[in-house]
Formats: sequence, structure tokens, C-alpha cells
Amino acid sequence: MRVRIQSRSFDVTDSYGRHVRRRVHHSLDRVQRRIADVEIRLMDLNGPKGGVDKQCNVIVRLLNGRRVILRETDSCAWRLIDVATNRMKRLVMEHLELRRGRRGRRSRESIRHHVHDEPMEVRSMETAQATNE
Repeated sequence: MRVRIQSRSFDVTDSYGRHVRRRVHHSLDRVQRRIADVEIRLMDLNGPKGGVDKQCNVIVRLLNGRRVILRETDSCAWRLIDVATNRMKRLVMEHLELRRGRRGRRSRESIRHHVHDEPMEVRSMETAQATNE
């Protein structure tokens, strides 16, 4: 399983890059044989202004050609990766369990919002709440 990290307006230090890779490998350890690669895109949306402005887009490409895509936003870059990789693990595991014919907590209809052949934005809770206000 290959992990690629891309950053735009975001300083990725060696220690942060190691943290990202470690979290991805740890989260997907049980299913890594079924994953082609993981792409992590990091952005600082507001630059030096601060606030909830660190964004992480995760694209997991499965060997069956499908993709799991998610987006998380947080003010802390380290916490952002922890939250994003936990969510990534849950979504990938749900998809793979459904593919094997097992029923998880969610139905197939709710999984379709997270797993698809074409890119689709999955908003985080903070983004959804901000949009509703």
C-alpha cells in the first residue's frame, strides 16, 4: 500500500509526514492487501489567520477500482490527521464488509454516499453545520 502526501499552503515537516504515514498504516493494517494506494491532500485554507482552517482530503483507491473519499477540517493539524484516519478506517471497513456480503451498522444506501466510482465531496460535521447556519 502506497501512501502519498500532498500539501498546498501547508508546511509538512518530517515528523508530521511520519505521523501521517504511521496513522494511515495503523488504521488500514488489517485491509492493506486490498488497497492500492492512499492519497492525503493537506491544505491551510486561511493561511496565517488561524481558525478552523486546516483541511485534509483523503482518497483511498481499492484494488477493485473503487474509491473511498472523505474531507475533514480542523484547527489543529495533528488532530486533523487523527480524526481523518479514524473516519477513513471506518468507511473503508464498512465498504469492504458490505462487499463480502456482511451487513454492518449502515445500509448500502448510506455507504453509497462515501464509496463511489466518481469523485464526490463528503463534508465534515463542521462544514455541514456551518452551511446550515
